[in-house]
Amino acid sequence: MAFVIPKERQVWAWALYDFADTAYSALFVTFFFPILIRTYLGGTELHVGLVFGIALLLAALSVPILGATSDATGRRIPILLGTTIVTVIAVSLVGFVGLTLALVLGIIAHLFNIADIDLYDSKISDVATPREYGRVTGFAIALGYVGSIASLIMGYTIMSIIGWETEAAVRAIFPATAIFFIVFSIPLFLFVPDKKVTKVPFLTGVRSGLAAIRRTLFSKKGIPGIRPFLLASFVYNDAMHTTIIFLSLFATVYVGLSIQEFFPIFGVMALGAMTGAFFAGHFSDRFGPKTLLNVALVVWLAVILLLLFATNVLTFLIAGTIGG
Repeated sequence: MAFVIPKERQVWAWALYDFADTAYSALFVTFFFPILIRTYLGGTELHVGLVFGIALLLAALSVPILGATSDATGRRIPILLGTTIVTVIAVSLVGFVGLTLALVLGIIAHLFNIADIDLYDSKISDVATPREYGRVTGFAIALGYVGSIASLIMGYTIMSIIGWETEAAVRAIFPATAIFFIVFSIPLFLFVPDKKVTKVPFLTGVRSGLAAIRRTLFSKKGIPGIRPFLLASFVYNDAMHTTIIFLSLFATVYVGLSIQEFFPIFGVMALGAMTGAFFAGHFSDRFGPKTLLNVALVVWLAVILLLLFATNVLTFLIAGTIGG
């Protein structure tokens, strides 16, 4: 008799990957990579922007091929394990190198993390039915923000022990983030196997994936509306990425917060995001994802406009929480 993993355990195991990944988003992207580059390695905001911009451009060119290959072969877990390991190694090494290598490792980490998320998202079909996607995704994202808060607690502890505003403490965050990421991603690899693995060889899968991309984008029989959808998705996701990437620098340079002061404020923002994600999943199933997405984008526009014209701590907290 085959061993069957209960569905609830699979949902939790799948969602825990989001819990793991948000440590990368919070500690690496939002807080300490920009701070390390700008404060301790002699870089600038331009360096930070170029790292994440180049990674996004490379991802736009390569991740669709990786995703299509995983669709063709059904082997998402082996590919996801590989991209996760590369992400974790790159993140951990950033804490031990100089400016040039840190920039290169930053590009690698973010490129492969984008691949991680793409492959992880596709695994939802192994743990939920289409009618459950909104609810299950909302639960995973909410759990992810719990991970964000947990990683902030870990980061706050490390900084308090080694010393706030010290280079040694900032560098120690990177291997700690890598360990957090890999530990909490393990349940996904153990309890959510690929359910539709084909016998297609990997290179054949790559060719099939490329053919599928061509059909999707250029065939008259492709998915209706896919090109404007992808263009819109790229534009608004790039804007949100930019906001998140420069959040800590904005908080410290323009709002006047220290990193220690920003930690609890970011935790409150994460609580707002956790609440929103939980309820958004249910609303998405009820009213449709497009309606909810339109509402979210309008709110984001209002939040960014608010921050442009009011940069005090209270406004920053309110706008960040609502935006989350």
